Amino acid sequence: GVCGTLGVDMRIAAGVRRFEAEEYAKARLYLKFLYENFPNSPQAVEALLKMADAYALEIGIDNKMEARQRFADFYSRFPQSPQAGYALYMQGKLSLAMKAHPDKDPANVVQAQTHFSRYLQIFPDGPYAEAARDAIRACKDHLAAHEYSVAEFYFRRGAYRASLARLEFLLRGFPDYGKIGEAYHLLARTYQALGDEATAAEYFRMASEAGIKPDKS
Repeated sequence: GVCGTLGVDMRIAAGVRRFEAEEYAKARLYLKFLYENFPNSPQAVEALLKMADAYALEIGIDNKMEARQRFADFYSRFPQSPQAGYALYMQGKLSLAMKAHPDKDPANVVQAQTHFSRYLQIFPDGPYAEAARDAIRACKDHLAAHEYSVAEFYFRRGAYRASLARLEFLLRGFPDYGKIGEAYHLLARTYQALGDEATAAEYFRMASEAGIKPDKS
């Protein structure tokens, strides 16, 4: 009835006031209650999105994970909302923000790239399209760095065939890698270790052309 609707309006207003005051934990209390108890109300759309934002704006990996899940919930529940694109983009942004060092598991970066690519597929002219394209480039560079790190790990342990496989995958999958010269140089050293001096010389030449000095170790 009218009282129920008034209660919902008052709760969303209270939650927004707390949010704008940067009292995110308190804001979530109002917003969560509203969304869980009035899930089919028009205000539930705003409540769920604000709740996701309230997690995203706080520091800490747990808050980022919670925010990503809330944005995923929003996108799944309200795919026709004008804010659906924002929710999809934010899933990618949060995933990328949780990236590990290149020598660690790149799962979050892979997930980020998936979200950004999906955003561009569905919203090619959306307000976050340029940011998504930039983020995809960052994802690819990170994934290439991961491949290089793994290849270097294998090389240092004398597993030259394994190193070669990762470097060849890097060149095929990430030809625009920002440190491609280093990849050429490690490839040259790997072929040299395998006894293929001719191929090694070719990659040393390519590394030199990319700005890597011959004496780089």
